[in-house]
Amino acid sequence: MILLFGTMGDIASAAADSLRRAGYEVTHVDFPQNLCRDAAGYRRELVKAIRSIIGHDCYAGNAAKSGFCCVIPIGNALNLARLKPELETMFPEIRVYVESEQKVAMLDSKVACYKFCDGLGIPQPRLLDIDGISDYTKVIFKRDVSFGGHGVHRPQSRESLLNLISHQSPGEPYLIEELIVGDEYSVDVIRKPSGECLSSTYRSIKPSGNSPAQTRESCRRPDLEALAVRILTALEYVGLCGFDFIVDQDGSPYLLEANPRFTGGLSAQIASGFDIPALLVSESF
Repeated sequence: MILLFGTMGDIASAAADSLRRAGYEVTHVDFPQNLCRDAAGYRRELVKAIRSIIGHDCYAGNAAKSGFCCVIPIGNALNLARLKPELETMFPEIRVYVESEQKVAMLDSKVACYKFCDGLGIPQPRLLDIDGISDYTKVIFKRDVSFGGHGVHRPQSRESLLNLISHQSPGEPYLIEELIVGDEYSVDVIRKPSGECLSSTYRSIKPSGNSPAQTRESCRRPDLEALAVRILTALEYVGLCGFDFIVDQDGSPYLLEANPRFTGGLSAQIASGFDIPALLVSESF
């Protein structure tokens, strides 16, 4: 039995379908979105979900008897990372698929991730200072931590940018990057404990005219995948992480952000043959 825990669009259902096709028994438990940053509430709901599967007595080998083997978080991995040591004490037979809190937090922080990747020589959009920005400067404003695109803005004027900055909490970090126009790509990487990396890429195609919502097209970009692998290798990160890139009209790539969790392109990756959920729980991992 595999427990998928959390809510993030249709990602959980895509992961569940993948694992069931691979022969696993799967249950998915949502939790209220207001528990996103509530570690105690997250822990309470997760423990409740586990106990509903293996029974109240969590110390008598019930997990093994029930066939329950692992917990996979869907989004909000930082909360589960914070609770991982306690969960492993309570449920020693259950695998929890998430990296350490420190590594997840570093990749989730746009400011910390930018600094780390800059030190590795990973190309990224140029940082700008507010004093040098006019109404004609095209920029992207990024709050330090955001999910699903929330917290990333394209202000249309200097006044709009100043308004975004003014709504920051005191001392809350942010980035102002130059706007780069080009094709958007996402790379998903699974890094195994051995250091071996598996990766795949898809291109985001924005709607035009009366076209439907954004679609994702699987492709191969070894150059982008090599950059993503370099980051995870330097961090000694184990598990799944997604990376967003933009490639400008001259063909130069720039890293936009990292996402240490399942991403919105999961269905496209599975359809292309890069079956992330099944790979995560395979015996070889």
